[in-house]
Amino acid sequence: MRRPGHLLGRRPRRAAHPPRPARVGYWGEAVTSPAQARELLLSTGAHGLAGDLFVDGSIGSRTAALRAPYADAPGCTGNRYLDAAAVGAHVAACTEAGTQAGFHVIGDAAADTLLAGLDLAVAATSADACGPPGTASSTWRW
Repeated sequence: MRRPGHLLGRRPRRAAHPPRPARVGYWGEAVTSPAQARELLLSTGAHGLAGDLFVDGSIGSRTAALRAPYADAPGCTGNRYLDAAAVGAHVAACTEAGTQAGFHVIGDAAADTLLAGLDLAVAATSADACGPPGTASSTWRW
C-alpha cells in the first residue's frame, strides 16, 4: 500500500535547501611582519588574522577601555591589551601579506587606539593599499 504523497513508490521531492552562509575561519593573534602573517595563516588554515584580537575587554567586567572612569568604579578606566603601535604593525603586516586584519574593540578609548593604529598603518603602507572609505580595496574594510 502506498503512502499519501508517494507516486509509484518514489519519495516526494524535497525543496532544495537554501544556500548556507560560508564559514570562514579567522585567527586572533597579533603579527608584526608580512612573513609572520603568512606563516600564521599557513599553520592555522585561517583566512584572515581578524579573530578576537583584543584591544580592550568588556563593559560588564569593567575591562572595556574608557576615556572616563566607570560610574560605579571611580578610578577604573578598563584594560588596554594593545597599543596603537601594535595595532598599526598588525594592520600593516596583514595588508602587505594580503589578508584581513580585525580587532575586538568596545570602549571609546579602545576605539581611539584603533583609529591611531590605523593611521600608523596607512603611514607604514600606503593610502592606495588601504583604499578610500567605503571600499574593500586590498584587505581593509571600513
